[in-house]
Amino acid sequence: MSGVHGGAVEIEVGDAGPGFDLALVPEARLGVRRSIIERTASAGGQATVVSAPGKGTVVTLAWPVFTLDALDDDDAALDEEARS
Repeated sequence: MSGVHGGAVEIEVGDAGPGFDLALVPEARLGVRRSIIERTASAGGQATVVSAPGKGTVVTLAWPVFTLDALDDDDAALDEEARS
């Protein structure tokens, strides 16, 4: 039996521009909501946008990553026991 361990791939992009108040972005504006947040979620990830007027903007995109490890000693012993 293999162990499954997780991690994450994370990308952070920021600027020192004028920033904006995310709560004031109209629902009809698709840039932040659809292009960033929804598309990242549909690919199994999570996007966060942190911005404030006069403070710039930081967008963080993260996706979980899972890897299968080789059999460890405990799993190998269980496999050997099952064969006997």
